[in-house]
Amino acid sequence: MSIKVRFENNILMIPILCVDDQFEVTFRNLVALEQCSYAHEPYVYSYLAFIDFLTDKDTNLLAERGIITNWVGKTSLVADTVNKLRRSVYVDSASWYSGIANRLNAYHKNHYNKTCAILKRNYFGNLWTGTATVAAILLLILTAAQTWFSYYKMKQSNDDGQVQPKHG
Repeated sequence: MSIKVRFENNILMIPILCVDDQFEVTFRNLVALEQCSYAHEPYVYSYLAFIDFLTDKDTNLLAERGIITNWVGKTSLVADTVNKLRRSVYVDSASWYSGIANRLNAYHKNHYNKTCAILKRNYFGNLWTGTATVAAILLLILTAAQTWFSYYKMKQSNDDGQVQPKHG
């Protein structure tokens, strides 16, 4: 009995979690079974510990990606239900997924990864925003080049001893 949670190639892969009216009862029973019969392999409890840090924002993102199926209504109820489950059970062991959690935290703390994620989300989230971003950057580069060439031409004509045109 193992819940497959992996972090490979900078992608977190977790099983689909269906949160419905029976979710809490089902997971409580699984944790009770695990404590009685599989105490040396607390996979369900470790999974709950892993997803215990879900916030409403995380739940929304996971629901958008189809990882969490929300049948209880508000996303805050999903996060509260998951977070409440682990608090009511105590298992004296390290989490089986602590290595994955540590790698995720290290990945999140990396400034380069954060910057790439923000750029992808805000400026390259779909074809239209990506195209608009590339067009805006290209126009900015062309405007800077035009400004530089105008300045260069004006400076070159001043260096050749030509008279500057009078303004106003």
